[in-house]
Order: sequence, then structure tokens, then C-alpha cells
Amino acid sequence: MESIFRYIIIIAIAFMIGKEVFQSIRQKSVDWYLLAIIVLFGIAIFMSRSFLVTIWSYGYLEICITVLAISAYLLGRSTKIYYVIRSLSIASLLAVISVFTYWNIKAKKIPGEIDIVELNGFTRWRVDEVLFKYDGEPFSRHCSLKDYSCNDDLMNRYNVKLMLKPLYPHIVKLESITLIPKE
Repeated sequence: MESIFRYIIIIAIAFMIGKEVFQSIRQKSVDWYLLAIIVLFGIAIFMSRSFLVTIWSYGYLEICITVLAISAYLLGRSTKIYYVIRSLSIASLLAVISVFTYWNIKAKKIPGEIDIVELNGFTRWRVDEVLFKYDGEPFSRHCSLKDYSCNDDLMNRYNVKLMLKPLYPHIVKLESITLIPKE
């Protein structure tokens, strides 16, 4: 669910940025609400990549915030609810960023743990990523694969070593990720 949600957000943000830039060039005006939403979405996505959240309600919360932000974009400026929806979307994105910032600060005080999970796959498209399951949920995170040739059977030869800092029962901060040989 995380990867599908991430691609939907990336497509929505790219569409909103492209359309807004095109319209602002034509009209010589900038929608500051939309610009704030785009910037906050980018920050939230960047910060969320440092955490592994396995609570099912987290995915629904992300979807609600996305729907709120996209509906804020789709509403015309002439409607009265326009300002309310856009303000709510900015407030919700600021709350998400505040929570991630708090988690980062809290994680600095917690000792790290090592967890070894099975490598479920990998991608070498634009960014090297490894696919793994943590606490029953699938994740994909950046991991340098430059030391491995394309012919390596990585899934049969390696596991994923995670350096984690548990914050809550289903929320952990991912400090580092590496591949280690299977024994």
C-alpha cells in the first residue's frame, strides 16, 4: 500500500506543479496556498521515508490527507469552501511534519536495535531500492546496490540488515539498511 500511495502522490504532485506553473505563467499570478501544499507534501514524503509504520490506520490517514489536498486543488477559487479546505490541508500537512519531527527528536534518545529480514526483491531503475517485509508490511527503501552485479541472485544470497530505533509498538525509525550474506 505504501508504494502505491507514494506513486499516486508523486503523480498528483507532478500534475499540480505542472498545471500551476503553466497557469501562473499565463495569468502572472501565483496560488500561494497551492504552492504551500506542494512544498509541504514534498517535505512529508521525504520525512516519512525514514520511518517504518505498520499501523493499518496510518495508510488510511495518508489517503485522507491526500484526498483533502487534491480536493483543495480541484476546488475553484470562487467557492467559499475553497479557503477552508486549503487551510485544512495545509494544517494537516503541518501536523504530519510536526509528528515526524517529534519522532526524529525522540529517536535520538533511544538505543538502536538490529533486525535481519528477508530480501523480497530489489529495483535498479533510477534509484536502487530493496524490497522487504517488516512486521508483516511490505516496504521499499533506498540501498546502494553498486557493489553487486546485475547477474547476482541477490534474493537467494542476501538478507536485509536493518538498524532500527523503536518508537512505539508499530512505529520504528530506520537508521540504516544494508545487505548481508545469508548464512
